[in-house]
Amino acid sequence: MNSINHLLSRPVSEANGLTYDNAVASFGKVILKHLINTPEATNLINQYLNLLPLKYDLEESEKVTVNLLRLLEQGHPLLTNDSVLPNAKEAIKRINSFRTEEGEILESEGVALLVVVSNKYQI
Repeated sequence: MNSINHLLSRPVSEANGLTYDNAVASFGKVILKHLINTPEATNLINQYLNLLPLKYDLEESEKVTVNLLRLLEQGHPLLTNDSVLPNAKEAIKRINSFRTEEGEILESEGVALLVVVSNKYQI
């Protein structure tokens, strides 16, 4: 986790954008799989959501977005917590806006999940 935090603390540029995006993706995976029941989970997930969207690795961005949508659709307890859900909804808006601007529309599963989650949580 210290290595990920070190990568995330560096300024982002074209030269390190792919590394940064992959560090953000890893940060999210660690939180959602291993730190869900820790006292700092809410703060960590909000920090993660604030780092989205991924802007340099669009393939990883697709995976992160679909996973986030899938977890929201399933009602993941950390993401649907009252102190996290508003930030999750804003992250989805930012992701969708960025991907649309870049002409990177989600694949079919992502589009379907986006519709379901948007309706479920009024995004």
